[in-house]
Amino acid sequence: VNHPLSNAALTSIILIPGRRSSPRLSRRSHPDCRATTTGAIAALTGINQDSRELQITAPVQPGNSGGPVLDRSGNVIGIVVAKLNALNIAQITQDIPENVNFAIKASVARDFLETVAPFPESRPATASLAPPDLAARAKEITVQIICRQ
Repeated sequence: VNHPLSNAALTSIILIPGRRSSPRLSRRSHPDCRATTTGAIAALTGINQDSRELQITAPVQPGNSGGPVLDRSGNVIGIVVAKLNALNIAQITQDIPENVNFAIKASVARDFLETVAPFPESRPATASLAPPDLAARAKEITVQIICRQ
């Protein structure tokens, strides 16, 4: 989670591993089947210029919430937290926005987690990974957590 973001990061290709939210979407939607989407960083701030968030273009479904946003080298640069409410925006603009989604920046998540326990120091990876290797990396670091009352 130690990845510097700069203006150069805008439009960077990102990958979001997650889980399909409905078994109706694919025959392979076994609980162990991961869905992966790609997109770009559209803005370095979220709604109302929230500097804790990134705006991303990768399609987001409920199975992506809480999942990592990875750069081309497999570094975690954010955590998926929200998607724009397209229906509300469509009522105002008469247009349906697509792929306007948000992630908490990794630095913000790290700062929060360090209030509970210190993180080991790490250096970001710099070598770009081929898509299959990036997907494999995502699979290695992503686990599903189900909360039930």
